[in-house]
Amino acid sequence: MKIVFAVKEDMQLETDTFMSVQAQEDITLYSKNTIGVKSDGTLTLNSASGSWGAGSSLALQAGGIDLNGPAAGTVTN
Repeated sequence: MKIVFAVKEDMQLETDTFMSVQAQEDITLYSKNTIGVKSDGTLTLNSASGSWGAGSSLALQAGGIDLNGPAAGTVTN
């Protein structure tokens, strides 16, 4: 099954409780401008391996950045 959204105005997906997006292969997000991720709580990323290509610059801001600290929180589906 394939669902295609072609929207020329603003579009919003919203739920009052839980939302999960899953794929057996790849999930790709693309924007010509900005992709924002916001959490009023904790943002957790888990992967078997990873990379980050930032092009011209990468800015990280925090009270402390602990790259070799304890394990990250878990992400469940």
